[in-house]
Amino acid sequence: MDLQCEFVFPHNTEMNSATGNAQQGNGGQAKQITVGDLFYADCTAPQGMTTVGLQVKHEDPAQKYSIKLLDTKSEGNKALFKFTSYQVGEYHLPKLELQAVVNNQPEGEVYQLGAVNFSVGSILDPKEKHEAYGPFTGIQMPIPVLYWVILAVAMGLVVSSILAVFIRRLRRRKMLARLEEYEVSTTPLQEFYTTYRKIQREHSFFHSKTDLTESERKTVQAVIKDMESALKLYLLRKMKTPALEKNWSYTQSDLKKYHAEFMSYQAKELKEIVKEIVKANGAISKIKAKDIVQTFEKIRLFIEFSDNLQDAILKKDKAFLRKLRSLKI
Repeated sequence: MDLQCEFVFPHNTEMNSATGNAQQGNGGQAKQITVGDLFYADCTAPQGMTTVGLQVKHEDPAQKYSIKLLDTKSEGNKALFKFTSYQVGEYHLPKLELQAVVNNQPEGEVYQLGAVNFSVGSILDPKEKHEAYGPFTGIQMPIPVLYWVILAVAMGLVVSSILAVFIRRLRRRKMLARLEEYEVSTTPLQEFYTTYRKIQREHSFFHSKTDLTESERKTVQAVIKDMESALKLYLLRKMKTPALEKNWSYTQSDLKKYHAEFMSYQAKELKEIVKEIVKANGAISKIKAKDIVQTFEKIRLFIEFSDNLQDAILKKDKAFLRKLRSLKI
């Protein structure tokens, strides 16, 4: 569809306007503008003409920046199109055409605005000699090169951070897969109870009111180790942390990182139990039977509380969590 249009160049250094229409073969004398300057096509258009999605048709894709439609306004039988150019050069367009583009495909009627000629100049003065920046604050390196170095370092840091996160996640997935080898048919709590009763049956001092005999004292270190292993195995299965494979410092850090809510309840109690286990291992010749029994009972209470706590956290049972917070081991 041919539209009667008047092209207006507010920034033209030669003249302020030029007229063209679809039947003309040229747009008159070329108008002088610089990159980014605006010019307009003030057109007479049919009533109800839609301007949504209109773009300039370019025969050559390389010329897509030679003229670009920025905005359209239509009212009654008038339509105003706002253009600019981002590409230096001389442009002689025998027919400036607009067409709607939907999903990167041209669609609908083609509107011909007429012929237009214009010349786009650089914003830099061609008479001036432009020199590259010199050294910057004592750094014997041109600024553009310095920018590239900074960019390369920044990109390197970003890539390194992403790679580190990926490696940590990959290692954790492998670790979790490895921990599946410890799974059995019973629950972590049931498995602890089995070990708990077995240790009590095998060592009579758990039920005796007297102190350790000489023969019993020889088994104390093994008993403490079994108690500690039972606690670690429970944490490994219930909390998915490599407690049996790592030391207590790593285990507590891992729990704080991946089970922060759990540790907000249990960090203090776990720290005290670990402290008692370490102390017991360092005082085998002096430890009393009641100290071992008390530590083992403390482990049992910790595990029973932890089991209820973790189940409530997974179920997001806020009422039960508030109740648990009020309890003390």
